Parts: sequence; C-alpha cells; structure tokens
Amino acid sequence: MPDARPSVPADALARFTAAEARLYPLAMVDAAMYERATNLVALTASDLRQTCPDVDAVLARRAGLITGLSEVASVAGLSLVGIPADTVVDAASALRYREVVAEHAAAEGRARLAAAREAGQVWLVDEPDPSEVMAGLFRRVELHVPTGAVLISSVEPDSAGAPAAYTLEVLPAQTVPQPLVAARWETFAERESWVLGAERLRAEISAAS
Repeated sequence: MPDARPSVPADALARFTAAEARLYPLAMVDAAMYERATNLVALTASDLRQTCPDVDAVLARRAGLITGLSEVASVAGLSLVGIPADTVVDAASALRYREVVAEHAAAEGRARLAAAREAGQVWLVDEPDPSEVMAGLFRRVELHVPTGAVLISSVEPDSAGAPAAYTLEVLPAQTVPQPLVAARWETFAERESWVLGAERLRAEISAAS
C-alpha cells in the first residue's frame, strides 16, 4: 500500500499560502503583471512536474529555481519586473504539492480497490472524519467494488433555523465508457427516510453488478 499522505513542513506551507495570496489577487489590479506571473508559475510548475516526484524534491529545488528564474523568464520573453522570484517559485511549488497529494490519493485508491477485489470485498467504505462529525457534518463514501459506483451519504447541520439537509448521491464509475449504474441525487427531510434510502440504493447498485 502507498505510504502516508505527503506532508510539507509548516514553514513551507506558510510560504506557499502567502505566495498565492500575493500573486493571484493581481488579476484584479494589474492584469498584465498577473498574466506574466501566472505564465512564470506555469513554466516553473512544468519543470517541477518533470523533476520532482515527491514533496521533498520540490522543497530541495527552491533555491535553484529562484536563482534561475531570471534566465527562464528571459528565454520565455517574459519580464520579472515587479514580480518577486521567490513568490513565483513558492506558488508553483504549492501547485505541485497539491498535485503530489492528488497523485498519492489516486494511487492509494487504486491499491485499496485492488486489495478489496482480491479479498472478495463488495463495498469499500470511507467513514466520516471524526472532527467533521464533532462539527455537525457527516459524509460517508461507499465504493461498490464490482460496478465502481460510489454512494455518498451526507448530512449538513441546520443553519439560521433551517432543518438539517440529508442527501444521497450516486456517482457512476469513472473508468468505463458505459457505467452499470446511473448518477442519482436524492434529498430527505429526516434521518429515518435517509437511512432507508441509502439501503435501497445499495440494493439497487448491487443488483446492477
């Protein structure tokens, strides 16, 4: 199975967040500078995709990328005037970090699915995060191994006096041209009918396999 989810040191994550907070609002005040900056971020992110398979490699490239950004900009016919090189590199690193996390999650999902199939497991379940439950949120994801369909059961707490929202969503398999199960979306006014609805949808999904 894949290793634990990729993590990044707190100081690096703070740099990523600050860089994006400085760079992307430029779209509202200086469109030309924003375009130059985002083009430079795209070039740097492309470099990171080719050379950095993990977060440690991304962090190790930072100093060299900052030093070499002026040459990259020159070759691309872009100006760095008014755009700090470290901001560009950190924004590109933030993008690559999210991609690495997504790649890891996809690999983890494939590994879990393969293990479930080998074990003859019918449903692969991700229970809700305890911290979300404590906050009044609920989201349970169930993957039907034979069909690849996903059943999402969720509850959002009431707000401003409105009742809690109970929902069920069925997502068809994303990896086949003609999924056996169609997309569905259902809402319920109270918990009992929501629970019964989930049981009904599980039975319908199982019958399709």
